[in-house]
Amino acid sequence: MKRMREAEGIVLNTEFKADVNAYLAKTPDAVKTRDLAALIKFNEESQEEMALFGQETFIESQQTKGLDDKIYKDA
Repeated sequence: MKRMREAEGIVLNTEFKADVNAYLAKTPDAVKTRDLAALIKFNEESQEEMALFGQETFIESQQTKGLDDKIYKDA
């Protein structure tokens, strides 16, 4: 069961990063955050909002290596 949860987490985080990056890349020019890394940085600089929300999922997803990564494919 633990192995299944770990694999599920890898898949969810990897696909989350890929999808957020694809979405942000196509947003209007007024949106300054163009990828997940920039979104994390923006959140870190926005103390007012971050007092209410965490960004653990963003950080875990940012650490993944992409849809071609062997770890993701094996999961």
